Amino acid sequence: MLQWYYIIIVSGVFMGVSTVVEKYALKAEHATTYTAAFTIIAALAALVLTPFSTFNFGIATLAIIYVASLLVAASYILIAKVYRHGNISVSSALTNSMPSLFVVLLSFVFLGERLKDLQYASIAVMILASYVFLTRYNRDQTDAKGRGVRYADTLIAASLVTAVGYVIVKYLLNSGISPITYVLLSQIFVAFNMLIYMAVRFGGVKEISHNIKRNAGPLVAIGVMTVAYRVPLYISLSATEASVAVPVLNAIFIIVTVMIGGFLFKEGNIMKKLALSAVLVAASYFLVL
Repeated sequence: MLQWYYIIIVSGVFMGVSTVVEKYALKAEHATTYTAAFTIIAALAALVLTPFSTFNFGIATLAIIYVASLLVAASYILIAKVYRHGNISVSSALTNSMPSLFVVLLSFVFLGERLKDLQYASIAVMILASYVFLTRYNRDQTDAKGRGVRYADTLIAASLVTAVGYVIVKYLLNSGISPITYVLLSQIFVAFNMLIYMAVRFGGVKEISHNIKRNAGPLVAIGVMTVAYRVPLYISLSATEASVAVPVLNAIFIIVTVMIGGFLFKEGNIMKKLALSAVLVAASYFLVL
């Protein structure tokens, strides 16, 4: 069987490419509506996992999976808003590095995970690199109306919600839920949550169907790649500590988005961002030793 860190590389690549496609499509779309549309596509794509899923668990476990899906839906909306308004090479770094700190802290408290000193040092380096991204981000995005502060708040909220979701999923995997079963049920629940949210918040779901018609290609690509990155992610998460797997995933993801997204959207300071990405790669290497 492949080592978990090889599997998570596949997850990080799919996740990064899907984010680049999402950033491109969000240039002219409302973040919430677009998120609702792609979650429906992802739920349909996840149905192919049904023959490989097992459902030998109780109603309490199903309820926990649903709670986790609420956090996933919330993180999708928050992160889409960040990508809609920010540079992808910076936004992706922050939304996928900041959760590492929260995951380590929450895993320490609730899952009893303990790491070696070198691993904690590696995470500290990754957080420091993320801080450099953050200071650059605020300088680029803050305006007289304080918009940068609101973006920073959204980044922190998205990171915390994502981290709590990872910890809950790790608990479910430790309890015996298979990664494939979780992805299948989670994507169905997330799509359901988004439909309810759209109906309550915007008074209907017509805009979702219009969005799918306008952006069928990108939505299908994002939906399929969402399932494609979540399956190997949770397989890896079931094989090692959340406080190790998540930072490694984030490092791979950041490299992909900075290299592809930064050049594609012609963002500034690419070499500086690539250097920071190299620091993240080095730190992730020592993290898995």
